[in-house]
Amino acid sequence: QQLQGCAQTLYERAVVTGSEMSKLPSMAILNLPKQVDFVKLPQEWLNHSELTLAKVAGYNTALFGLPSESWPLLATPSDKIMIAATQLSHMRTRRFAPTASWMAVWGRVLEFVSNLPQVAVSWEPTVRASYTPDQQLPSQAQLQAVERGVQFYRNSRLMPTGERASQLAVLQCDKGASSSDQCAAFARLQAPWQQSMSGDGQLGILEGYTSDISLEKASALV
Repeated sequence: QQLQGCAQTLYERAVVTGSEMSKLPSMAILNLPKQVDFVKLPQEWLNHSELTLAKVAGYNTALFGLPSESWPLLATPSDKIMIAATQLSHMRTRRFAPTASWMAVWGRVLEFVSNLPQVAVSWEPTVRASYTPDQQLPSQAQLQAVERGVQFYRNSRLMPTGERASQLAVLQCDKGASSSDQCAAFARLQAPWQQSMSGDGQLGILEGYTSDISLEKASALV
């Protein structure tokens, strides 16, 4: 079978399309961040695709099914071969979500390669809620939330320093050059555009982080 080249995700999400993915409901949606590289596997494999990559409508479920332009993300073209279109081993680093659903995906992969009837996979997400729904909050929970929120803005470096604001003006990333390599490095605080600390807020604040997460666990600032 001939591959159709490579691409990157933008608005695509993963949809459960195989009955073998028994721990997840059919047409359930799993999220990938933007700019995840994937190989366009043959569309003839869609009938053997357990996860399919497509732009779909819905929050947890693809309400209107799959569009004509869909690509196999995890396929079993034969009972001896399972092929992934991207590096699923990076799902934790790049924060694929929901975590429990991707645990189920990895359980299915390990069941296939080990020929075991059931494999349970579990890990603790790097980014997670401080308390579970069943935990009782401490008396200082609200104060702690405010303090941690303030500290987040200090640590996030979303408030530019004077030097960084000047650099941004020179790069003109807001005038059509935002896709350039220099603007991409600037947004990720990469050399030579590092900023070790936040400004004092007098020069405003950047909008936030984008949802794309690099393999170095860095999100871009916008």
